[in-house]
Amino acid sequence: MPRKFILSSILIFCSVFLISELSVSQDYWIRQQTPTTKRLTNCFFINNNTGWVTGDSGLVMKSTDSGVSWQLQNSNTFHDIFSVHFINDRLGWATAWVFNPLPDEFPGTLLLKTTNGGINWTSQMYADTNSYYGSLFYLDSLNGFLGGIPQFIVYTTDNGVSWNDAVSDSIGFNGFPVTFITFLNADTGYASGGVQDIAGLVWKTVNNGRNWSPTAVGPDPINDIYFFSADTSIGLSGDFKFGASFYRTNNDWLNSFNVNLGYIGMAQSIDFRIRNDGWITIGYLSKLFRSTNAGDNWVKMDIPDSSAIFDIQFIDSAYGWCVGDHGAVYKYDIMTSVNSNEISNEINSFNLFQNYPNPFNPVTKISYELQNTDNGIVTLKVFDVLGNEIATLVNEKHTPGRYNVTFDGTGLSSGVYFYRLSLNGNFISGKTMMMLK
Repeated sequence: MPRKFILSSILIFCSVFLISELSVSQDYWIRQQTPTTKRLTNCFFINNNTGWVTGDSGLVMKSTDSGVSWQLQNSNTFHDIFSVHFINDRLGWATAWVFNPLPDEFPGTLLLKTTNGGINWTSQMYADTNSYYGSLFYLDSLNGFLGGIPQFIVYTTDNGVSWNDAVSDSIGFNGFPVTFITFLNADTGYASGGVQDIAGLVWKTVNNGRNWSPTAVGPDPINDIYFFSADTSIGLSGDFKFGASFYRTNNDWLNSFNVNLGYIGMAQSIDFRIRNDGWITIGYLSKLFRSTNAGDNWVKMDIPDSSAIFDIQFIDSAYGWCVGDHGAVYKYDIMTSVNSNEISNEINSFNLFQNYPNPFNPVTKISYELQNTDNGIVTLKVFDVLGNEIATLVNEKHTPGRYNVTFDGTGLSSGVYFYRLSLNGNFISGKTMMMLK
């Protein structure tokens, strides 16, 4: 699983949000062409364009065009890759588990590293036999962490040349495996894991990962955590008897409450596009769960071709990826979905221009050009990032020509807004704009 932690940023590159399509996930998730049919278990994008996907039999592939095309990379191993982490477009690491060792290998963890974006991968065995580390996180080029068993967390300060045991006061929970690690800053980090039907745990460090303190959360492992803030987060759990579930805390895991999603399986990966719009993968259930109210309620969503989905990541409010069985990579791209579903053959008869000025405060001008309206009703509306309608600027018949409309955002907060042009209720085009106060 990629390490997920909250990044406060202004959402500049977004696409039109269609409120009428909120309940149909396949309108947003578009399957991409990939050069493999292997099971894909991890995705890690560092920006809108560049990302890696890893999976079974040592598979690593990279995209530099936002997931449109993928190039296979030589990881120099046939072992299944369990985790991947990059800190920029050059430096990355991955872990694989060795059960059938080659010469110079032994049962345990194979550590992979690249310094040139995956063109070349080097590998070395973790020093201790029968040590299996499946979670991975690097703060920078030198300081990294592995989580697994038997020592729950180990850390390096020299880019993996040597590893040291972290200290935990997990009395009664010694030997419990770690499945997730992330850091909110250089000092404060969280890990999670546990043993099925015994205990699910969340560990916290406040001294750069040297010491960790556990909190027992429930009876099953915590597989992944999404942080709204240091105090408020959601941790995924579940089993095949009682179903997929999650835990939510508002006080840094001192207390938490459990919510069952109502479907058999294990909740595996979670990420949020924006604070109110979150997604959960359930693996072989071949479904996604979506929340549009910051995780308070979740609705089961279909995947276009019913693939099992294991990992999910959003890089910003407009673009995300999820990966799964049979080489499945899906891209979340609102504008692509809109174009494929709604733009008619008449689109060349219309032009919607970028508003000016952009960013604006609080007034901006929107222009559009109509070459053939067929005496229909032209509509121009403004929406916020959640798809709520803010204003109807135009709703009337037009003759062919160019038109200018003023939008006044007085009373609105700073942020990204969308505007969309329609003819007789059929979508033509949409663009984003930003108000900065």
